[in-house]
Amino acid sequence: MSQTDKFFDHSEVEFAAEAMRKAGVIYDDLFNKLCRQIYEDVKDAATPADTLRICNNSIVHAEHIFVANFPDNYQTACQQGCSHCCHFPVQAAPQDIVQLALHLKLSLSDAELADLNTRLQQDIQQRGGAFMRAPCPLLTAEQSCSVYEHRPLVCRMFSSQNAFSCEQSLTDGRQISQRPLTHRIFQAAVTALLIAAEQQGMYKEQGLLIPGLLELLTETDAEPSDFCRSWKPVYLEALNTLQVAGA
Repeated sequence: MSQTDKFFDHSEVEFAAEAMRKAGVIYDDLFNKLCRQIYEDVKDAATPADTLRICNNSIVHAEHIFVANFPDNYQTACQQGCSHCCHFPVQAAPQDIVQLALHLKLSLSDAELADLNTRLQQDIQQRGGAFMRAPCPLLTAEQSCSVYEHRPLVCRMFSSQNAFSCEQSLTDGRQISQRPLTHRIFQAAVTALLIAAEQQGMYKEQGLLIPGLLELLTETDAEPSDFCRSWKPVYLEALNTLQVAGA
């Protein structure tokens, strides 16, 4: 190679690094804009069911667009009958908890509801220790989700690549790596739901699913949580409307 031949220059590295940094900022901002779009779409929804329907449609559309433009080879290990993730403590948006409680109340008999409430109470008692692992009381005997079509967003967006790690987490509490793209879409959606709740003057934090369901489905003399105090009137109003419509 002669002295005049030069194929590598430090300035080109600096240029590429700056271009990648700017591209990363643009990419990150896409999720901020997705959050804003979902919020704008759900903020005037009349019911938790409408809110979640709009939100879920937005998630499906966003994932399709992202994957079409940012393809990856990520393969999830999740399949029917694999229920290791159904032992983790689940935190869900308030709208998710309310809508699932409505589904359970309207689809189960009084005897089935009483049995479920017993299992919910047992689940809360079992979740001791640092890892808080216990089988979800909504699992069937075949280890399938009994409310699959109504499951919360966090359950829909779970995307482990390694079923063995999920299984091991039941005993050692290890964190399960998630598909980055799916996780970021989920975070944008949940953030939009919480902002919508705040703008409506409602409790605006994610809550533990099982205690939340138990509070909505039962009447007790115990002091209600902030979640229940805020959202139970919404649950009862929606329940009354649905029962009247179905009468």
